Amino acid sequence: GALRNLPDKVLNNNFIRVKSSSYLLFHPFDITTMRQSLSYLLLALLLASCCWACSSSCCSSSPSPLPFGVEECRDTSLMDAFDSALAIIKANGSYAEIFAPELSSGELFIPLDCAANPSLFPFPARTPGTLLDTVLSRGTIRMISFAPDDPELGPLMNLMVSIISDHYGVPLTRVVLAFPDNSTIAIEMLIAGIVDLVGPDFSLGGEFMGIARKRVTQQSCATLDGLGVFTVLDNSPFTSFADLQAAPTLTTFTNAAGAATVYSSVLPNLEITAVDATIPDADLVAALRAGTIDVVINLSVDYLASESIDVTGLRSFSGGFDDPNGSLFAIRCLPKHCCGKKNKKWEKST
Repeated sequence: GALRNLPDKVLNNNFIRVKSSSYLLFHPFDITTMRQSLSYLLLALLLASCCWACSSSCCSSSPSPLPFGVEECRDTSLMDAFDSALAIIKANGSYAEIFAPELSSGELFIPLDCAANPSLFPFPARTPGTLLDTVLSRGTIRMISFAPDDPELGPLMNLMVSIISDHYGVPLTRVVLAFPDNSTIAIEMLIAGIVDLVGPDFSLGGEFMGIARKRVTQQSCATLDGLGVFTVLDNSPFTSFADLQAAPTLTTFTNAAGAATVYSSVLPNLEITAVDATIPDADLVAALRAGTIDVVINLSVDYLASESIDVTGLRSFSGGFDDPNGSLFAIRCLPKHCCGKKNKKWEKST
């Protein structure tokens, strides 16, 4: 009776055939052994279904290599909704209109790999428990950005939020938090669920806690943001990127890990003596004035002045390469779960 209830594919002349990627193994089994094996198989299937039921479970015996217990991105709902809105804005001409002044001045701020085709980026269904559902239920999208009142990014993000709100038929507003002037802290806030979205200027390949940033966040379409920026003393012999290339050696230090990666890759003669997110921008300027470093990278005179830093005797120039910022915005992955048990280090914020 036990044999009759087994499918022919499993039972054939009292042998179980185990298929691997490159060969077949045949093992003889008696009835008792076979029943035990099938019991183990059913138990394994039950455990697998438990893990499958949790959209953000992991059930791995090995520790996650990602910081803060962040697992692979499984909930892309919020990112999908923003990508849908961005595709609509590009397709109807609103994007070009918003950025027309900046584009006409020779600056670049263009998502490179997001086609202006809304059919490629359909809106996701609103599913309970997802990041998108959490945001819609709250009625606010919490964003952290370098420039809360950016003349282009602000209108762009407001328009995207409006499109998402209209699509799902719920009121939705954007709340902008002050940027802490530290990319690592901003990404930590994103992972912790303190904010829902960060951007721009978060390079995909930049360093975060010893690994690439693209492993801990979801990114929108990639962007390009102008040329490399260099700040020097007025009496510096450097006036162009070509001058920097020709210098036997250049020294600097920075508080931006992403900038260190990009600038050192195009200037092999650039010695970056320190990469420390806690270094204030004012200390970089002080080191330049003291002659400790030759150049400040990634920070213009205008930006330093906006931080109330004295820029007397300083000048900036751009050139050499397009400085890729990676994504227009980044959204967190869900905290790691194992079969429904939350990782306690970071609790999901509502």
